[in-house]
Formats: sequence, structure tokens, C-alpha cells
Amino acid sequence: MIVEPKIAVAGHLVADEIFYAGGERVSALGGISYNLAALLSIMKSGKVIPVCEIGSDKEDLYEEYFGKYDIVDSMAVRKTALPNVVNRLVYNSDGNREEWNSRIPERLSLENIGNDVDAVLVNFISGDDFSADELSEFRDRFSGLIFCDYHSLALGRDSDGKRFYRKHPEWERYLSQADIVQMNVAELATISGVGGLSFGNIIAVCSMIHGLRPDICIITLGRNGLVLSVEKGRAVYHLPPIAVQNEVDPTGCGDTLAAVFLYNYLLSGDLLQSAVTANRYAAAKVTFAGLDGFKSIDSIIDNMGKGAEPVKIK
Repeated sequence: MIVEPKIAVAGHLVADEIFYAGGERVSALGGISYNLAALLSIMKSGKVIPVCEIGSDKEDLYEEYFGKYDIVDSMAVRKTALPNVVNRLVYNSDGNREEWNSRIPERLSLENIGNDVDAVLVNFISGDDFSADELSEFRDRFSGLIFCDYHSLALGRDSDGKRFYRKHPEWERYLSQADIVQMNVAELATISGVGGLSFGNIIAVCSMIHGLRPDICIITLGRNGLVLSVEKGRAVYHLPPIAVQNEVDPTGCGDTLAAVFLYNYLLSGDLLQSAVTANRYAAAKVTFAGLDGFKSIDSIIDNMGKGAEPVKIK
């Protein structure tokens, strides 16, 4: 139990251009900005350390959302004269999305993270954020928790910058450095080679991941909630989805879930309750686009139903 957690959030911070099926368009900070905004919405004390790159055209926005807060230590933020990387996200009517990157950003470094940090949330936004060697060297010297949001490690990139699902050639090396792993079912399917994963298949693939190192696996199921596999798969729970009245934008829901889970787990050590709380925050995030809604996310959560209780499936 840690009273004032010190959490580093490492991964690329991008500028999202989001196009919805109905024709609407939203521009907002994306990438690890959702992790940071979620942490700022719940942390009363402690430190948040972003490890990212900021383009010259987004420095003012970074300062507006994050730089002015005492709880945020920006020592590991790298500034570049280049424009910020832009991610174009196009949602289809079925809720799936297509994604393009404006350029491949330079890799980041974990060298400025000290052992006084309690946990590092490594969020693979570009998929090129950190090499497997960099993460392995960091693991060798770091005694805190490493939370890996697998995310864009599951995505290749074609000649036009469009992303596509693929099996990462070094997926085992990456996951073997983590204590906690999060991915969605599409990302999990790139490892298993099986689409439309059932609970039985999810449990089997999580067991394989646990064998690499991670004690905890979080598998997000979109509108079907999430699966939490703990104690190296000795207990597995399904957390049903929480109904929301006004679904606006799912972008950043997984990032919100990861940040809130990690923070609550550091505070309490209670894995299941941390997942329940994170599930509610992720459901609240779907009711707004961008970052501004995090300022009132507590009231959104207060007005939501509790949702069904977790169900032990193993």
C-alpha cells in the first residue's frame, strides 16, 4: 500500500484527428495524454512523470492540460522543433476504426526514471516507443512495477502510414519485462491467431502470457466489459460492461482504464476492486471526446449505474 504513488507514464503523446461515422470531426491531444488526464482526475497527492515527446505546435496545449500542475514532473518530456505526430482515427458505423500516422517518431528513453518511482505505465502508442532492448535493460535495474499496455505493438504500418494488425516478432520479449499486461481482444488475437476469442481461449492465452512473467492480465472486451486474470491465472474474473446513456467516443477508454487501475492498485493492493473502479472510469470516458470531460468525470461516474458484480470464471 503506497500513500503517495509516484507513477511514470511512458509512450508517445500524439495529436488525434478523430473522424466519426456520422461525419463529425474532433481534434484533441491523444496517446498518453489520456493516461495523464485520468491520473490527474483521481490523484490527490504523489507524482506523475510523463516520458514523451512534444512537438513545437503542441507545447502550449501540453502546458495547459498538464504542465501547470504541481503533481506533474515534466523532467523527462523531450521537446522537438518538428510538428507533433498526428494520428488520424476514422470510426466506422460498427464501432471499429482505421488509423494512420503522419510520421514515425523517434524512440523514447527510460533512462531518466529513477528507482524512487513506484510504477511505470508503458503505453505503446506508436509501437516504436521503446525497443525491446531498452525495456529489458530498464527491467534489469528497476525494482518497481512495470505495467505494459500492449496497444500498438499489435499494429504494423503500411507505406501510407495506415496501421494493420500483425503478430509482433518480439512480443514475448516485450511482455516478459512486465508485471501487468493490458490488451484488447483484437490485440490478443494477434498473439493467439484466433479471432472472436471465447472466455476459454482468453484464459488459455493469458496463461501463456503469465508464463513469460506477468502476474496480472487485463483483457478489454469493448462493449462486453473486461477479463481480469490474476495470480498468474489462478483466478480469472469477468467484469460486465457498465451501461452508459450517451456513448460519444471510445478513444482513450483503454488508456483511462490502465491509469486508474494502476493508481488504485498501488494505493490499496486490491486487484479486483481496482479493476471495478477502472471499469467505471473507462465507461465514463466513452461519454465525451477529448480531454476536457475529465474535469467532471467524478460527477459522470456518480450518475452512472453501479453495473453488475464481477463473475469468477476460473
